[in-house]
Amino acid sequence: MLYISDIELPMEENEKTAIAAALTRCGLRTSYEKAWIYKRAVDARKKQIRFSYTVAVDTPDEERIAQKLTRKGIHFKRASEYDPDRVFGDPAGKSRPVVVGFGPAGAFAALMLAERGFKPLVLERGGDVEERRKKVDAFNKTGVLDPETNIQFGEGGAGTFSDGKLFTRVGDPRCDYVLGRMAEFAELPEIARLAHPHVGTDKLYGMMKAIRARIEALGGEIRFHHTLTGLESRQGRVTAALTDQGRLETDRVILACGHSARDTFHALAPILSMEPKGFAMGVRVEHLREDIDKAMYGDYAGHPKLGSAEYRLISKEYNTFSFCMCPGGTVVAAASEFGGVVTNGMSEYARSGRNSNAALVMPVSVTGGDALAGIELQRELEQAAFRAGGSNYGAPVQTLGDFAEGRVTQKFGRVTPTYPAGTRGADLGSFLPGDMKRALLGAMAEFGRKIKGYDAADALFTAPETRTSSPVRITRGEDMTSVSLLGVYPCGEGAGYAGGILSAAVDGIKAAERSSL
Repeated sequence: MLYISDIELPMEENEKTAIAAALTRCGLRTSYEKAWIYKRAVDARKKQIRFSYTVAVDTPDEERIAQKLTRKGIHFKRASEYDPDRVFGDPAGKSRPVVVGFGPAGAFAALMLAERGFKPLVLERGGDVEERRKKVDAFNKTGVLDPETNIQFGEGGAGTFSDGKLFTRVGDPRCDYVLGRMAEFAELPEIARLAHPHVGTDKLYGMMKAIRARIEALGGEIRFHHTLTGLESRQGRVTAALTDQGRLETDRVILACGHSARDTFHALAPILSMEPKGFAMGVRVEHLREDIDKAMYGDYAGHPKLGSAEYRLISKEYNTFSFCMCPGGTVVAAASEFGGVVTNGMSEYARSGRNSNAALVMPVSVTGGDALAGIELQRELEQAAFRAGGSNYGAPVQTLGDFAEGRVTQKFGRVTPTYPAGTRGADLGSFLPGDMKRALLGAMAEFGRKIKGYDAADALFTAPETRTSSPVRITRGEDMTSVSLLGVYPCGEGAGYAGGILSAAVDGIKAAERSSL
Protein backbone atom coordinates (compact mmCIF):
# COMPACT_ATOMS: atom_id res chain seq x y z
CA MET A 1 0.00 0.00 0.00
CA LEU A 2 1.06 3.57 -0.70
CA TYR A 3 0.44 5.99 2.15
CA ILE A 4 0.37 9.76 1.69
CA SER A 5 0.36 11.53 5.03
CA ASP A 6 0.37 15.13 6.25
CA ILE A 7 -2.48 16.20 3.96
CA GLU A 8 -3.55 19.24 5.96
CA LEU A 9 -6.76 21.00 5.04
CA PRO A 10 -9.10 23.47 6.68
CA MET A 11 -11.79 21.76 8.67
CA GLU A 12 -14.47 22.92 6.23
CA GLU A 13 -12.97 20.94 3.32
CA ASN A 14 -14.43 17.51 2.67
CA GLU A 15 -12.55 14.21 2.52
CA LYS A 16 -12.75 14.02 -1.28
CA THR A 17 -10.47 17.06 -1.40
CA ALA A 18 -7.94 15.29 0.80
CA ILE A 19 -7.95 12.22 -1.44
CA ALA A 20 -7.55 14.37 -4.57
CA ALA A 21 -4.62 16.24 -2.97
CA ALA A 22 -2.92 12.95 -2.09
CA LEU A 23 -3.36 11.55 -5.60
CA THR A 24 -1.97 14.75 -7.14
CA ARG A 25 1.04 14.60 -4.85
CA CYS A 26 1.97 11.10 -6.06
CA GLY A 27 1.23 11.77 -9.72
CA LEU A 28 -2.05 9.89 -10.13
CA ARG A 29 -5.23 11.22 -11.68
CA THR A 30 -7.64 12.63 -9.16
CA SER A 31 -10.39 10.34 -10.41
CA TYR A 32 -8.43 7.24 -9.42
CA GLU A 33 -10.88 5.08 -7.44
CA LYS A 34 -8.65 2.89 -5.28
CA ALA A 35 -7.85 5.52 -2.69
CA TRP A 36 -9.44 6.22 0.67
CA ILE A 37 -8.93 8.00 3.97
CA TYR A 38 -6.76 5.81 6.16
CA LYS A 39 -6.55 8.07 9.23
CA ARG A 40 -7.78 11.50 10.25
CA ALA A 41 -6.52 13.64 13.11
CA VAL A 42 -7.34 17.11 14.42
CA ASP A 43 -4.55 19.70 14.37
CA ALA A 44 -5.50 22.42 16.85
CA ARG A 45 -2.05 23.97 17.26
CA LYS A 46 -2.89 27.03 15.20
CA LYS A 47 -5.76 29.50 15.32
CA GLN A 48 -7.39 27.85 12.32
CA ILE A 49 -8.38 24.26 13.10
CA ARG A 50 -7.19 21.86 10.44
CA PHE A 51 -7.60 18.16 9.77
CA SER A 52 -4.51 16.12 9.02
CA TYR A 53 -5.22 13.17 6.74
CA THR A 54 -3.35 10.05 5.74
CA VAL A 55 -4.62 8.60 2.46
CA ALA A 56 -4.08 4.99 1.39
CA VAL A 57 -3.69 4.22 -2.30
CA ASP A 58 -3.80 0.77 -3.84
CA THR A 59 -1.97 0.77 -7.17
CA PRO A 60 0.29 -1.70 -8.99
CA ASP A 61 2.91 1.07 -9.23
CA GLU A 62 2.95 1.92 -5.54
CA GLU A 63 6.51 0.75 -4.84
CA ARG A 64 7.89 2.51 -7.92
CA ILE A 65 6.01 5.71 -7.03
CA ALA A 66 7.39 5.66 -3.48
CA GLN A 67 10.94 5.19 -4.75
CA LYS A 68 10.57 7.94 -7.33
CA LEU A 69 8.94 10.45 -5.01
CA THR A 70 11.10 10.91 -1.97
CA ARG A 71 9.02 13.76 -0.58
CA LYS A 72 8.18 13.72 3.09
CA GLY A 73 4.85 12.08 3.74
CA ILE A 74 4.90 9.51 0.92
CA HIS A 75 5.89 5.99 1.82
CA PHE A 76 5.30 2.46 0.66
CA LYS A 77 4.52 -0.36 3.02
CA ARG A 78 4.21 -3.93 1.90
CA ALA A 79 0.97 -5.61 2.82
CA SER A 80 1.29 -6.87 6.37
CA GLU A 81 -2.27 -7.86 7.03
CA TYR A 82 -2.60 -10.19 9.95
CA ASP A 83 -3.76 -13.63 8.83
CA PRO A 84 -4.77 -15.75 11.84
CA ASP A 85 -5.03 -18.93 9.81
CA ARG A 86 -1.29 -18.79 9.09
CA VAL A 87 -0.22 -18.65 12.74
CA PHE A 88 -2.74 -20.73 14.69
CA GLY A 89 -2.32 -24.45 15.19
CA ASP A 90 -4.76 -27.28 14.58
CA PRO A 91 -7.19 -28.10 17.44
CA ALA A 92 -7.12 -31.83 16.64
CA GLY A 93 -5.83 -33.84 19.58
CA LYS A 94 -5.43 -30.84 21.89
CA SER A 95 -7.17 -30.26 25.20
CA ARG A 96 -9.76 -27.56 25.58
CA PRO A 97 -8.02 -24.28 26.46
CA VAL A 98 -9.13 -22.41 29.55
CA VAL A 99 -9.15 -18.60 29.37
CA VAL A 100 -9.18 -16.80 32.72
CA GLY A 101 -10.83 -13.40 32.45
CA PHE A 102 -13.19 -11.92 29.86
CA GLY A 103 -11.71 -8.45 29.44
CA PRO A 104 -10.12 -7.35 26.16
CA ALA A 105 -7.22 -9.84 26.37
CA GLY A 106 -9.34 -12.79 27.38
CA ALA A 107 -12.19 -11.96 25.02
CA PHE A 108 -9.97 -11.74 21.96
CA ALA A 109 -7.97 -14.81 22.97
CA ALA A 110 -11.21 -16.75 23.28
CA LEU A 111 -12.65 -15.30 20.06
CA MET A 112 -9.62 -16.26 18.01
CA LEU A 113 -9.49 -19.75 19.50
CA ALA A 114 -13.22 -20.27 18.92
CA GLU A 115 -12.91 -19.19 15.30
CA ARG A 116 -10.11 -21.73 14.81
CA GLY A 117 -12.19 -24.59 16.25
CA PHE A 118 -10.71 -24.83 19.78
CA LYS A 119 -14.00 -24.30 21.69
CA PRO A 120 -12.40 -22.43 24.63
CA LEU A 121 -13.79 -22.37 28.14
CA VAL A 122 -13.76 -18.86 29.62
CA LEU A 123 -13.83 -18.27 33.37
CA GLU A 124 -15.01 -14.80 34.40
CA ARG A 125 -15.33 -13.98 38.09
CA GLY A 126 -17.94 -11.27 37.52
CA GLY A 127 -21.29 -11.13 35.77
CA ASP A 128 -22.25 -10.33 32.19
CA VAL A 129 -22.65 -6.73 31.02
CA GLU A 130 -26.36 -6.65 31.80
CA GLU A 131 -25.75 -7.72 35.40
CA ARG A 132 -22.77 -5.40 35.71
CA ARG A 133 -24.83 -2.36 34.79
CA LYS A 134 -27.40 -3.23 37.45
CA LYS A 135 -24.77 -3.89 40.12
CA VAL A 136 -22.86 -0.70 39.33
CA ASP A 137 -26.06 1.37 39.41
CA ALA A 138 -27.03 -0.21 42.73
CA PHE A 139 -23.58 0.48 44.21
CA ASN A 140 -23.77 4.13 43.18
CA LYS A 141 -27.19 4.50 44.80
CA THR A 142 -26.80 2.42 47.97
CA GLY A 143 -23.08 2.09 48.65
CA VAL A 144 -23.45 -1.70 48.77
CA LEU A 145 -20.43 -3.15 46.95
CA ASP A 146 -20.40 -6.50 45.18
CA PRO A 147 -16.65 -7.39 45.22
CA GLU A 148 -17.10 -9.81 42.30
CA THR A 149 -19.27 -7.82 39.88
CA ASN A 150 -18.37 -4.14 39.64
CA ILE A 151 -16.51 -1.66 37.44
CA GLN A 152 -13.32 -3.74 37.62
CA PHE A 153 -14.74 -7.27 37.30
CA GLY A 154 -17.18 -8.77 34.85
CA GLU A 155 -17.69 -9.12 31.11
CA GLY A 156 -15.45 -6.70 29.23
CA GLY A 157 -13.18 -5.99 32.21
CA ALA A 158 -12.41 -2.50 33.49
CA GLY A 159 -12.41 -1.16 29.93
CA THR A 160 -16.17 -1.59 29.63
CA PHE A 161 -16.68 1.33 32.02
CA SER A 162 -14.18 3.70 30.42
CA ASP A 163 -13.81 6.08 27.52
CA GLY A 164 -13.12 3.05 25.34
CA LYS A 165 -9.94 4.45 23.78
CA LEU A 166 -8.58 2.27 20.98
CA PHE A 167 -5.16 3.77 20.56
CA THR A 168 -1.75 2.26 21.16
CA ARG A 169 1.85 2.90 20.16
CA VAL A 170 2.42 -0.83 19.82
CA GLY A 171 3.60 -1.39 16.25
CA ASP A 172 1.93 -4.69 15.50
CA PRO A 173 -0.14 -5.75 12.45
CA ARG A 174 -2.64 -7.25 14.87
CA CYS A 175 -3.64 -3.70 15.91
CA ASP A 176 -5.42 -2.96 12.64
CA TYR A 177 -6.98 -6.41 12.76
CA VAL A 178 -8.35 -5.82 16.27
CA LEU A 179 -9.65 -2.38 15.30
CA GLY A 180 -11.45 -3.90 12.36
CA ARG A 181 -13.04 -6.61 14.48
CA MET A 182 -14.08 -4.10 17.14
CA ALA A 183 -15.61 -1.88 14.46
CA GLU A 184 -17.51 -4.94 13.24
CA PHE A 185 -18.82 -6.02 16.65
CA ALA A 186 -19.57 -2.46 17.85
CA GLU A 187 -21.17 -1.60 14.48
CA LEU A 188 -19.00 1.53 14.26
CA PRO A 189 -17.05 1.33 10.99
CA GLU A 190 -15.60 4.82 11.50
CA ILE A 191 -13.40 3.81 14.45
CA ALA A 192 -11.06 1.93 12.12
CA ARG A 193 -9.98 5.15 10.40
CA LEU A 194 -9.56 7.73 13.16
CA ALA A 195 -6.15 8.61 14.53
CA HIS A 196 -7.44 8.37 18.11
CA PRO A 197 -10.54 6.17 17.92
CA HIS A 198 -12.79 5.45 20.87
CA VAL A 199 -15.87 3.29 21.38
CA GLY A 200 -17.48 4.74 24.49
CA THR A 201 -18.89 2.70 27.32
CA ASP A 202 -22.40 2.60 25.84
CA LYS A 203 -21.10 0.96 22.65
CA LEU A 204 -18.75 -1.36 24.53
CA TYR A 205 -21.76 -3.11 26.09
CA GLY A 206 -23.07 -4.12 22.70
CA MET A 207 -19.61 -5.02 21.42
CA MET A 208 -18.96 -7.44 24.28
CA LYS A 209 -22.38 -9.07 23.89
CA ALA A 210 -21.69 -9.59 20.19
CA ILE A 211 -18.26 -11.13 20.88
CA ARG A 212 -19.80 -13.41 23.51
CA ALA A 213 -22.49 -14.54 21.07
CA ARG A 214 -19.88 -15.29 18.42
CA ILE A 215 -17.79 -17.41 20.79
CA GLU A 216 -20.79 -19.36 22.02
CA ALA A 217 -22.10 -19.92 18.50
CA LEU A 218 -18.79 -21.62 17.67
CA GLY A 219 -18.89 -23.98 20.64
CA GLY A 220 -17.00 -21.88 23.17
CA GLU A 221 -18.37 -21.38 26.66
CA ILE A 222 -18.28 -18.43 29.05
CA ARG A 223 -18.85 -19.27 32.70
CA PHE A 224 -19.61 -16.17 34.71
CA HIS A 225 -19.13 -16.09 38.49
CA HIS A 226 -16.19 -18.49 38.31
CA THR A 227 -13.06 -17.28 40.12
CA LEU A 228 -9.66 -18.89 39.62
CA THR A 229 -8.27 -20.02 42.98
CA GLY A 230 -5.20 -21.98 41.91
CA LEU A 231 -3.45 -24.21 39.40
CA GLU A 232 -2.42 -27.85 39.53
CA SER A 233 0.67 -29.09 37.78
CA ARG A 234 2.73 -32.18 37.11
CA GLN A 235 6.38 -32.25 36.06
CA GLY A 236 6.44 -28.51 35.42
CA ARG A 237 3.29 -28.30 33.30
CA VAL A 238 -0.20 -27.17 34.25
CA THR A 239 -2.76 -29.98 34.51
CA ALA A 240 -5.84 -28.25 35.91
CA ALA A 241 -7.39 -24.91 36.76
CA LEU A 242 -8.92 -24.69 40.22
CA THR A 243 -11.95 -22.45 40.74
CA ASP A 244 -14.40 -21.65 43.49
CA GLN A 245 -16.84 -23.82 41.52
CA GLY A 246 -14.61 -26.86 41.04
CA ARG A 247 -11.64 -28.33 39.17
CA LEU A 248 -11.14 -28.17 35.38
CA GLU A 249 -8.58 -30.39 33.68
CA THR A 250 -6.52 -28.68 30.98
CA ASP A 251 -2.92 -28.41 29.85
CA ARG A 252 -3.21 -24.83 28.59
CA VAL A 253 -4.42 -21.78 30.54
CA ILE A 254 -4.47 -18.25 29.14
CA LEU A 255 -4.22 -16.01 32.19
CA ALA A 256 -5.92 -12.67 31.40
CA CYS A 257 -7.17 -11.78 34.86
CA GLY A 258 -6.98 -7.96 34.72
CA HIS A 259 -5.00 -5.46 36.78
CA SER A 260 -7.26 -5.53 39.86
CA ALA A 261 -7.34 -9.30 40.51
CA ARG A 262 -5.36 -8.96 43.73
CA ASP A 263 -6.58 -12.18 45.31
CA THR A 264 -5.62 -14.05 42.13
CA PHE A 265 -2.10 -12.61 42.27
CA HIS A 266 -1.79 -13.71 45.91
CA ALA A 267 -3.12 -17.20 45.13
CA LEU A 268 -0.74 -17.69 42.21
CA ALA A 269 2.37 -16.07 43.73
CA PRO A 270 3.65 -19.39 45.19
CA ILE A 271 3.15 -21.05 41.78
CA LEU A 272 4.08 -18.48 39.12
CA SER A 273 7.12 -16.25 38.94
CA MET A 274 6.17 -12.59 39.48
CA GLU A 275 8.00 -9.31 39.88
CA PRO A 276 6.97 -5.78 40.90
CA LYS A 277 6.12 -3.43 38.04
CA GLY A 278 6.01 0.33 37.94
CA PHE A 279 2.59 1.98 37.88
CA ALA A 280 1.17 5.41 38.65
CA MET A 281 -1.15 7.01 41.22
CA GLY A 282 -2.78 10.37 41.69
CA VAL A 283 -6.19 12.02 41.38
CA ARG A 284 -8.91 12.74 38.83
CA VAL A 285 -9.24 16.37 37.73
CA GLU A 286 -12.47 17.80 36.28
CA HIS A 287 -13.17 20.93 34.25
CA LEU A 288 -16.21 22.12 32.39
CA ARG A 289 -16.18 20.51 28.96
CA GLU A 290 -17.00 23.81 27.28
CA ASP A 291 -13.96 25.43 28.95
CA ILE A 292 -11.59 22.74 27.67
CA ASP A 293 -13.20 22.87 24.22
CA LYS A 294 -12.84 26.65 24.10
CA ALA A 295 -9.23 26.56 25.27
CA MET A 296 -8.32 23.90 22.69
CA TYR A 297 -10.45 24.95 19.71
CA GLY A 298 -11.10 28.66 20.23
CA ASP A 299 -13.96 29.95 18.11
CA TYR A 300 -14.40 26.50 16.58
CA ALA A 301 -15.46 24.98 19.91
CA GLY A 302 -18.72 23.13 19.59
CA HIS A 303 -18.37 22.51 15.85
CA PRO A 304 -20.04 19.15 15.07
CA LYS A 305 -17.05 17.95 13.04
CA LEU A 306 -14.75 18.34 16.04
CA GLY A 307 -16.60 16.82 18.97
CA SER A 308 -15.26 17.26 22.48
CA ALA A 309 -11.61 18.23 22.83
CA GLU A 310 -8.96 15.81 24.04
CA TYR A 311 -5.63 16.60 25.64
CA ARG A 312 -2.51 14.81 26.79
CA LEU A 313 -0.22 16.65 29.19
CA ILE A 314 3.22 15.84 30.57
CA SER A 315 5.31 17.74 33.10
CA LYS A 316 8.91 16.57 33.19
CA GLU A 317 9.73 19.03 35.96
CA TYR A 318 7.06 17.62 38.28
CA ASN A 319 7.08 14.04 36.95
CA THR A 320 3.32 14.21 36.41
CA PHE A 321 1.19 13.33 33.41
CA SER A 322 -2.44 13.10 32.35
CA PHE A 323 -3.85 9.65 31.75
CA CYS A 324 -7.13 8.25 30.42
CA MET A 325 -8.59 11.63 29.48
CA CYS A 326 -12.39 11.43 29.15
CA PRO A 327 -13.93 14.30 27.15
CA GLY A 328 -17.49 14.99 28.19
CA GLY A 329 -17.31 12.09 30.64
CA THR A 330 -17.76 11.27 34.29
CA VAL A 331 -15.58 10.18 37.19
CA VAL A 332 -16.77 6.73 38.23
CA ALA A 333 -16.77 4.74 41.47
CA ALA A 334 -14.44 1.86 40.67
CA ALA A 335 -13.93 0.10 44.01
CA SER A 336 -13.53 -3.67 44.00
CA GLU A 337 -12.55 -4.26 47.64
CA PHE A 338 -14.40 -3.48 50.83
CA GLY A 339 -13.14 -0.39 52.62
CA GLY A 340 -11.44 1.32 49.68
CA VAL A 341 -12.35 4.17 47.31
CA VAL A 342 -11.12 3.99 43.71
CA THR A 343 -11.86 6.38 40.86
CA ASN A 344 -11.68 5.99 37.10
CA GLY A 345 -12.99 7.92 34.11
CA MET A 346 -15.76 7.00 31.68
CA SER A 347 -17.31 8.53 28.56
CA GLU A 348 -20.13 7.49 26.32
CA TYR A 349 -19.62 7.51 22.56
CA ALA A 350 -21.12 11.00 22.16
CA ARG A 351 -18.80 12.48 24.82
CA SER A 352 -21.45 15.07 25.57
CA GLY A 353 -21.38 15.28 29.38
CA ARG A 354 -20.97 18.62 31.16
CA ASN A 355 -17.46 17.90 32.46
CA SER A 356 -14.26 16.57 30.97
CA ASN A 357 -11.90 14.69 33.27
CA ALA A 358 -8.52 13.01 33.32
CA ALA A 359 -6.24 11.28 35.76
CA LEU A 360 -3.25 13.32 36.89
CA VAL A 361 -0.74 10.78 38.11
CA MET A 362 2.87 10.27 39.09
CA PRO A 363 4.94 7.13 38.44
CA VAL A 364 5.43 4.78 41.38
CA SER A 365 8.19 2.21 41.53
CA VAL A 366 8.61 -0.55 44.09
CA THR A 367 12.00 -1.94 44.95
CA GLY A 368 12.84 -5.09 46.84
CA GLY A 369 11.86 -8.70 46.57
CA ASP A 370 8.11 -8.52 47.27
CA ALA A 371 6.34 -8.77 43.92
CA LEU A 372 3.04 -7.74 45.49
CA ALA A 373 4.29 -4.69 47.40
CA GLY A 374 2.69 -2.31 44.89
CA ILE A 375 -0.73 -3.70 45.73
CA GLU A 376 -0.25 -2.62 49.35
CA LEU A 377 0.67 0.92 48.27
CA GLN A 378 -2.50 1.12 46.20
CA ARG A 379 -4.59 -0.29 49.03
CA GLU A 380 -3.20 2.16 51.62
CA LEU A 381 -4.22 5.16 49.51
CA GLU A 382 -7.63 3.67 48.67
CA GLN A 383 -8.37 3.02 52.35
CA ALA A 384 -7.23 6.51 53.38
CA ALA A 385 -9.56 7.98 50.75
CA PHE A 386 -12.40 5.76 52.01
CA ARG A 387 -12.03 7.25 55.49
CA ALA A 388 -11.72 10.80 54.16
CA GLY A 389 -14.83 10.32 52.03
CA GLY A 390 -17.01 9.29 54.98
CA SER A 391 -16.42 5.50 55.06
CA ASN A 392 -19.40 4.87 52.78
CA TYR A 393 -17.64 4.78 49.35
CA GLY A 394 -18.19 8.48 48.85
CA ALA A 395 -15.09 10.07 47.32
CA PRO A 396 -13.09 12.88 48.92
CA VAL A 397 -13.06 15.97 46.70
CA GLN A 398 -11.34 19.35 46.76
CA THR A 399 -11.17 22.37 44.50
CA LEU A 400 -7.73 23.38 43.29
CA GLY A 401 -7.97 26.66 45.21
CA ASP A 402 -8.69 24.86 48.47
CA PHE A 403 -6.06 22.22 47.72
CA ALA A 404 -3.41 24.92 47.40
CA GLU A 405 -4.43 26.47 50.75
CA GLY A 406 -5.00 23.18 52.62
CA ARG A 407 -8.68 23.99 53.23
CA VAL A 408 -11.47 21.43 53.31
CA THR A 409 -13.77 22.26 50.42
CA GLN A 410 -17.14 23.53 51.64
CA LYS A 411 -18.61 24.64 48.31
CA PHE A 412 -17.91 24.22 44.65
CA GLY A 413 -17.47 26.77 41.91
CA ARG A 414 -18.72 26.21 38.36
CA VAL A 415 -17.31 22.67 38.32
CA THR A 416 -19.36 20.19 40.33
CA PRO A 417 -18.41 16.54 40.85
CA THR A 418 -19.72 13.81 38.55
CA TYR A 419 -18.64 10.95 40.85
CA PRO A 420 -21.98 9.14 41.26
CA ALA A 421 -21.64 7.49 44.69
CA GLY A 422 -21.55 10.75 46.68
CA THR A 423 -18.68 13.05 47.60
CA ARG A 424 -17.33 14.75 50.68
CA GLY A 425 -15.15 17.84 50.93
CA ALA A 426 -11.72 16.96 52.26
CA ASP A 427 -8.11 18.06 52.40
CA LEU A 428 -6.54 15.64 49.95
CA GLY A 429 -3.05 16.80 50.82
CA SER A 430 -3.48 15.32 54.30
CA PHE A 431 -3.38 11.75 52.98
CA LEU A 432 -1.82 11.82 49.51
CA PRO A 433 1.56 10.08 49.68
CA GLY A 434 5.01 11.62 49.54
CA ASP A 435 5.50 14.83 47.61
CA MET A 436 2.35 14.39 45.53
CA LYS A 437 0.71 17.64 46.65
CA ARG A 438 3.69 19.77 45.59
CA ALA A 439 3.92 17.90 42.29
CA LEU A 440 0.21 18.33 41.54
CA LEU A 441 0.29 22.05 42.29
CA GLY A 442 3.36 22.58 40.13
CA ALA A 443 1.97 20.49 37.28
CA MET A 444 -1.40 22.27 37.35
CA ALA A 445 0.32 25.66 37.06
CA GLU A 446 2.44 24.38 34.16
CA PHE A 447 -0.59 22.87 32.41
CA GLY A 448 -2.45 26.14 32.88
CA ARG A 449 0.16 27.79 30.67
CA LYS A 450 -0.58 25.21 27.97
CA ILE A 451 -4.39 25.10 28.26
CA LYS A 452 -5.96 28.38 29.33
CA GLY A 453 -7.98 28.00 32.51
CA TYR A 454 -6.69 24.54 33.33
CA ASP A 455 -5.40 25.80 36.69
CA ALA A 456 -8.56 27.72 37.57
CA ALA A 457 -9.35 27.74 41.28
CA ASP A 458 -12.61 25.83 40.76
CA ALA A 459 -10.96 22.92 38.91
CA LEU A 460 -11.94 19.87 40.93
CA PHE A 461 -9.85 16.99 42.28
CA THR A 462 -11.43 13.64 43.19
CA ALA A 463 -9.22 11.03 44.87
CA PRO A 464 -7.70 8.59 44.36
CA GLU A 465 -6.66 7.27 40.94
CA THR A 466 -4.73 4.08 41.77
CA ARG A 467 -5.56 1.46 39.11
CA THR A 468 -3.73 2.96 36.14
CA SER A 469 -2.04 -0.36 35.44
CA SER A 470 -1.02 -3.56 37.15
CA PRO A 471 1.64 -3.21 39.87
CA VAL A 472 2.66 -6.81 39.13
CA ARG A 473 4.23 -8.57 36.17
CA ILE A 474 3.79 -12.32 35.81
CA THR A 475 7.03 -13.17 34.07
CA ARG A 476 6.93 -15.04 30.78
CA GLY A 477 9.37 -16.07 28.09
CA GLU A 478 9.59 -15.28 24.40
CA ASP A 479 7.12 -18.11 23.77
CA MET A 480 4.49 -16.25 25.90
CA THR A 481 4.60 -19.06 28.50
CA SER A 482 5.14 -18.50 32.21
CA VAL A 483 8.83 -18.98 33.01
CA SER A 484 7.86 -21.20 35.94
CA LEU A 485 4.97 -23.30 34.63
CA LEU A 486 4.53 -24.60 31.10
CA GLY A 487 1.09 -24.27 29.57
CA VAL A 488 0.26 -21.02 31.38
CA TYR A 489 0.17 -17.93 29.15
CA PRO A 490 0.04 -14.68 31.18
CA CYS A 491 -1.21 -11.80 29.06
CA GLY A 492 -2.93 -8.43 29.04
CA GLU A 493 -2.93 -5.65 31.58
CA GLY A 494 -3.17 -7.89 34.63
CA ALA A 495 -0.04 -9.81 33.71
CA GLY A 496 1.77 -6.52 33.13
CA TYR A 497 2.13 -6.68 29.34
CA ALA A 498 -0.41 -4.15 28.05
CA GLY A 499 -1.71 -0.68 28.77
CA GLY A 500 -5.19 -0.24 27.33
CA ILE A 501 -8.00 -1.98 25.50
CA LEU A 502 -6.28 -2.31 22.13
CA SER A 503 -2.86 -3.43 23.36
CA ALA A 504 -4.49 -5.89 25.77
CA ALA A 505 -6.55 -7.42 22.97
CA VAL A 506 -3.42 -7.75 20.81
CA ASP A 507 -1.55 -9.43 23.67
CA GLY A 508 -4.45 -11.81 24.20
CA ILE A 509 -4.31 -12.83 20.55
CA LYS A 510 -0.58 -13.47 20.80
CA ALA A 511 -1.13 -15.70 23.83
CA ALA A 512 -3.90 -17.56 22.01
CA GLU A 513 -1.62 -18.16 19.03
CA ARG A 514 1.11 -19.73 21.14
CA SER A 515 -1.34 -21.78 23.19
CA SER A 516 -2.73 -23.30 19.99
CA LEU A 517 0.59 -24.82 18.88
